Amino acid sequence: MVLPTEASRGLPDLAQAAQIRASYYLVPALLARYGQARLPWPGGCRIGARGMELHFKVYEAFGDRSRQDSSGYSIEALTSHTGTVSIALPFRSRGATVAATLRALTTGRPLRLGQPNLSAEVLSVLDALSSVGWETRAGEHVLALSPPSSSPTAPAAWTVPGDKIEAATLACAIAATRGTARINGVQGKDVGPFMAALH
Repeated sequence: MVLPTEASRGLPDLAQAAQIRASYYLVPALLARYGQARLPWPGGCRIGARGMELHFKVYEAFGDRSRQDSSGYSIEALTSHTGTVSIALPFRSRGATVAATLRALTTGRPLRLGQPNLSAEVLSVLDALSSVGWETRAGEHVLALSPPSSSPTAPAAWTVPGDKIEAATLACAIAATRGTARINGVQGKDVGPFMAALH
C-alpha cells in the first residue's frame, strides 16, 4: 500500500534516478505533490539516449513548463487549467502515452490522445484508472479519459503486472543454457508472440 501521508519537506533529491530506465514516470506524481519535478536524464541501459521531446510536449499541453540542460530536466506546474486536453502524438510512444495518462489523473482533467500506444503496460494503467472510477476508451486512433464524477469512497487494489521484457530476457537465458524454469508474475497474453517465436 502506498500512502503519501508525510508532510512535504521540499523536492526530493533524485540523483539515483539516473540509473533507472523509466524514471520519467515519476514526473506526474512529483508535479501533483510538489508542483515541480527535477530529474536527471534516464539511464539504466546502454542502448542510447532516450528521447523525451514528446514527454515535454505532453506536459506543455497540460500547461506545465519544461526546461532542459546537460544534467537533466525540470517540469513546473504553472497554473491550474480546466477543460479537456487534446494531444496528437506523431508516433505511438509508450512513455508519452503513460505520461499523458498519469498527468490527466493528477490534474483531474479529461484527455483525448491521438495515436496512443496500447501496449500491455498502458492497458494495465488504464485498468487501474477504471478501478477508481475513470471512464477509459482506448481505440487505435484515440485514447479518451474522463475523471469520475465523485471521489472514490474506498481504496482501490491494483496489482502491477510483471515486466514482459524482463520475463523474455530470463526465458532466453534459460533456453540458451538448456535449463528449465518457471517465470511467475508476468501475464501470459503479454508474452504470447515471444513464446510463439521461442517455440
